[in-house]
Amino acid sequence: MDLNRADVLNVLFDRVVFNPYNQVDHENDKNRFFDTEIDDFCDAVDHANKALADCKYYDSSTIPFRNFSGTSFFFNNIDGFQSNFKEFQNQIINQADNFDFYCFNETNLKSGTNHDFTIENYQSHFLHSIEGKSKGSGLAIYCRNNLKFTLNKNFTFRNNFIECLGGKLKCDIGLVNVIVIYRFSSNTMIRESITELTSLLEKISDQPSVVLGDFNLNTLKCDDDTNVQQYIDAFMCCGFAPLINKPTHFKGQASTSIDQIWCNVFSENTSSGIINCATSAHMPIFASVSTSSESIFQADEVNLNNIKIHNVSSRTIDKFSSAIAHINNKYVNKIELDPCISPTACTDQFNCYYSDIQNAYNDCFLDTVDISSKRNFVDKPWISIGIAKSCKIKNQLHVDWINARTRNDPDIENIELTYKKYRSKLTVLIREAQTKYYKKRFEKCSGDLKKCWKVINEMRNKRKSVSFPQYIEFNRQLITDRRIIVEKFNDYFVNIAKNLNESKPETDFKDYSGFLKNRVEASMFFKDIESHEIDSIIGNLNPNKSSDMSPRVLKIFRNLISPNFSTLFNNCVYAGVFPDVLKIARVIPLYKSGDRNSINNYRPISLLPVFSKIFEKLIHARVTSFLDKHDVIYHKQYGFRKRHSTIHALNTAVTQVLHSLNNNHTVFGVFLDFSKAFDTIKHEILLDKLEHYGIRGNAYDLFKNYLTNRKQLVFNGDVESNLLNIQDGVPQGSVLGPLLFLLYINDLVYSQCSCKGSKCKSNCLDVASFILFADDTNLFVEGTSVQQIIKKTNAILSKLKKYLEANYLHINISKSKYIQFKT
Repeated sequence: MDLNRADVLNVLFDRVVFNPYNQVDHENDKNRFFDTEIDDFCDAVDHANKALADCKYYDSSTIPFRNFSGTSFFFNNIDGFQSNFKEFQNQIINQADNFDFYCFNETNLKSGTNHDFTIENYQSHFLHSIEGKSKGSGLAIYCRNNLKFTLNKNFTFRNNFIECLGGKLKCDIGLVNVIVIYRFSSNTMIRESITELTSLLEKISDQPSVVLGDFNLNTLKCDDDTNVQQYIDAFMCCGFAPLINKPTHFKGQASTSIDQIWCNVFSENTSSGIINCATSAHMPIFASVSTSSESIFQADEVNLNNIKIHNVSSRTIDKFSSAIAHINNKYVNKIELDPCISPTACTDQFNCYYSDIQNAYNDCFLDTVDISSKRNFVDKPWISIGIAKSCKIKNQLHVDWINARTRNDPDIENIELTYKKYRSKLTVLIREAQTKYYKKRFEKCSGDLKKCWKVINEMRNKRKSVSFPQYIEFNRQLITDRRIIVEKFNDYFVNIAKNLNESKPETDFKDYSGFLKNRVEASMFFKDIESHEIDSIIGNLNPNKSSDMSPRVLKIFRNLISPNFSTLFNNCVYAGVFPDVLKIARVIPLYKSGDRNSINNYRPISLLPVFSKIFEKLIHARVTSFLDKHDVIYHKQYGFRKRHSTIHALNTAVTQVLHSLNNNHTVFGVFLDFSKAFDTIKHEILLDKLEHYGIRGNAYDLFKNYLTNRKQLVFNGDVESNLLNIQDGVPQGSVLGPLLFLLYINDLVYSQCSCKGSKCKSNCLDVASFILFADDTNLFVEGTSVQQIIKKTNAILSKLKKYLEANYLHINISKSKYIQFKT
């Protein structure tokens, strides 16, 4: 039977192990504890003993991530980030998952040095190297962004004996100390360094803790070396147990176990191991430590590694083509224009055809894959299959070298030379592949600054994180169950408006209609939808955007489905119906800022069915044409409008300020930010405003139906919340949502109007210059003195406050600012 590289190491060092539990006598130790503590002590010793006994070597592709229960830790003395960090990154391409913590000794990273030693979706903490010392110091901790970890100054220090970097992780069992230590390799003053370690350990002995590091004391010599015995006793007397029992460091023909993970939190699920990885002379070590408690919410087991994919191939396309032909034949003479169609008949007609198309698509294209079985999503696309195989060969050569040193092989020099030559050539090859990859990326986005910066940020590992929180804090409880997390998110999102308004007395909300001025007397006429419009919209869909149906597939079959959908959409307009099946949103919580484990710091992004977007685009084109014709939208509103941008808004603001300053006036700029603006819109107020702006008859009925009976769920992978009704707001991620928001706040500038009646007959708006970009409201007030401007600004804000209260809008005080411009 062929052995893999890790198996070779396990055979080589099967009897070269460290196990201090051989000396533990459970029966005698029972006398040291009260009766209630006996079982706990024995269980802890058994768990620690088992974890240490089960410790073995793994290849990077065989690490048992799926068996991990709790928080996982990786440690490596990397012997210089500059030399070996890239190698470390390349080694993890074969892993099916990642650790929660990556910890390093000997980073040799100097303070003030710009670097790109980052891991995507991880926060980083450093203790920089000793000034003037090129090697042998510097620590680093990388922690997943969605974990609540903070550095602690009591664990971050350096003296003549050790250096230490650590903090506290907030998890189910409370606060867990995570500490990385490096004991300087000098053989002098060993006892002093152990005294320093003991002092630290005594402070944390009664707290859950994980201590990782290179201690430069070989635990394999525990029976022969009194210094090693004192080092082990220092930890074990403070309640810590080791998790690594085999050699981790190889130099010349010597193999030692100087890298260690110590822990005082144990369960039957605690596990550990050593990774056969040639990043440095030290092999990385890892451990999985249980950080959950029995009081945590329990739910049915969920496979979060399963994801749905759209399997588009010639076979599935042919299958769908046959299905479409069958469906269209089924509906011949059944889908026809009917200006007098009833809402019920219209809904039934649309649902039948749409569900047949949807079911056929799902049957032909949707597949479920398990992403845990192998690394489907490679973080480094320049690593080809060939390079990945070369990495495995290099690792095998590394094992051969270790094997030769251990057995005093006479040909060891040739074996070492073969390994190092291969490693050197592979390093050059990987660098060339990376350079070639990014060169092509830059060539493709030539002339597009936005795309260029996206590539640059990828190179700097600055891509935006979309990670889902591993736990949330809710009512002073930590919730880790993802089913409950998505339910809490959904409940929070649908009740945003209700919760905001509960804090304000009902008397604050006065009549909003008094701010509506300049009614549009003309009524919108909704012209019929043509099939070529749908054809064009489908043709322009972004093929890279995710949806319930792949845009690539719809583009192929648009000529076959556009005629029927144009008829169905026209009937929807006649009946004033926006089909309920198109109003179900799948919501992704998008992190904004602040504490990642607080649901308050996320906003909902709605993923709607692709045919919902198509119908909305058709409606949007007709409504904006009408609004533009009648100059409805405030002319200094620069958000969500064609031929309007932030550049125009900035140019208008700069021109306004410069004009005032040139007239020797002082200018105040007030910059207001709304809280949850899209989510707090009141539907009844919005509908009144639509009618005021000329959207009446069938168009009005269509929008009323669009806002009625909307539902949403929050999802993460295969985990979905229940559907909840949406009572307020417009969906973020929809086509019509931004337009409806603009119409909702379009009368904001008339908060300054004091004219009686429905028309503004004077220059009320001249009191200040309002410049809007969606919900970002900026106003500029000028005057001859600061006192005059303050008085005017307060009067403007007082009137604006009444408008916001009447329209159920809320100012985010913490994000609202003001500034004085002067020469």
